[in-house]
Amino acid sequence: MVLKGGRDRYGVGVWKAIRNGWEDFRSHSRFLVGDGTRVKFWKDLWCENQSLEEAFPILFNLSVNKEGLVAEAWEEDGAGGSWGPRFNRHLNDWEVGEVENLLSKLHPLAIRRGVDDSLRWKANKNGTFSVKCFYSSLSMGINHPFPVSTIWKSWAPTRASFFGWEAAWNRLLTTDRLKRFGWNIPNRCFLCKNEEESIDHLLLFCEKARMLWYLTFSLFGVQWVMHSSVKRNLLGWYGSFVGKKREKAWKTAPLCLMWTIWKERNRRAFDDVERNDQDIKSIFLYTFVNWARDARICKCWYMLGALQEWGVLCEVFLRCIGNRATWGRILTMDQLKRRGWVLAEHKLVMLSATGLSPSRVQHSSASSSSVTLLLLSHNPVFTIWAAPISLAATTGIAFAFFSSGYYDVLVC
Repeated sequence: MVLKGGRDRYGVGVWKAIRNGWEDFRSHSRFLVGDGTRVKFWKDLWCENQSLEEAFPILFNLSVNKEGLVAEAWEEDGAGGSWGPRFNRHLNDWEVGEVENLLSKLHPLAIRRGVDDSLRWKANKNGTFSVKCFYSSLSMGINHPFPVSTIWKSWAPTRASFFGWEAAWNRLLTTDRLKRFGWNIPNRCFLCKNEEESIDHLLLFCEKARMLWYLTFSLFGVQWVMHSSVKRNLLGWYGSFVGKKREKAWKTAPLCLMWTIWKERNRRAFDDVERNDQDIKSIFLYTFVNWARDARICKCWYMLGALQEWGVLCEVFLRCIGNRATWGRILTMDQLKRRGWVLAEHKLVMLSATGLSPSRVQHSSASSSSVTLLLLSHNPVFTIWAAPISLAATTGIAFAFFSSGYYDVLVC
């Protein structure tokens, strides 16, 4: 049975691709002979696990019709019929033995008139074909490691996981790939403007990307050596050494980082708008915070204590506070009291993280040059992390409370 490609403009390419995998498909399938009108006698796999062409190459070369069908090699007689393959000359004595072996192999088989030939898939017990089974057969014995855990088992959003999957397989449409597809455009990295843009350069080695990688390593307090490609970097991104509580956050960090870089790259490429380094860091951390909030992660926030760039972190949360103030969602003093908080006139009663004992925090005035950023957990209510942050201008800010879903951030 042979597939023949059409001559349509697009059909030829489709059938060509199908025919490229035909031998693999053929090796995992077997024909069940009925009337023998659709199966080739010598070339198709219908008699045991090998074609007759491969099992008897000498007889195949002597055959009259090398493309002949099974039905043509069957001779009807009074006893029901027998096999009679035809050859183009008389056989030598040593070739007769080959014919005897061939007929011995064919003896248990017979033509069944009125029954159509069928194709059976050998890799499935029920004989039916499935794409999953075919893929498993092709993949058997082939080891192609892929960073499944880092991409699909983190708490990154689905869109970011798919982005990481594309990056690992070098499928992002960076400038070098667009030029390969025939686009006549200059190849220059949109971020650093010094090197040619490729997936590995953009996400790993560009100076803007390295800035975020160093920030991430500082965040987790680790030292790291970058691999040469995105895929290898994700494959080596193990998180056991950062501790069980921070492992999920560690796995998500590279996806968040690469997602931030890609969004900034597209912003510069299509909108011609550039953020400065401080804003890029802020967006990265802000995105990371939002992903954690959406995933309801409650045990990874204490890692923020390792971050030394408090100004960046403060800017992130103040940006959040500004956004929420626009919608009237800042938890001011009256709203806190409505939610059951016991508040003095100028003091806030809280529970400390260590002894869960009440402690009082004095709010800074509007003209203060220093504020304290507190991260609070809802259930139970206690301080998870606190850090003093120096602010140049706090005019008009007595204190602001930002609710992020599972956590609250208090600037006081």
